[in-house]
Amino acid sequence: DGNGNLVAKTTGADTTKLDFKNTYKAGGTEVSFGGTKTLEGKNLEKDQFTFELQETDDKWAAKKGVEAKTASNG
Repeated sequence: DGNGNLVAKTTGADTTKLDFKNTYKAGGTEVSFGGTKTLEGKNLEKDQFTFELQETDDKWAAKKGVEAKTASNG
């Protein structure tokens, strides 16, 4: 019913043969995150490292048509 409750209804005159149709549509989601990377043992130089972020599907494969974002330490 859209509120987390299972509701079953019968239609038609013959209720001895029932078909159950279960449908669900998940809403979208969005995530924002941040992080810090620490270099130990030597001095960090500008543009010493690059990082790539890629949007993926639910099987962790890169989404087609979505370019990866690349950034370097500043």
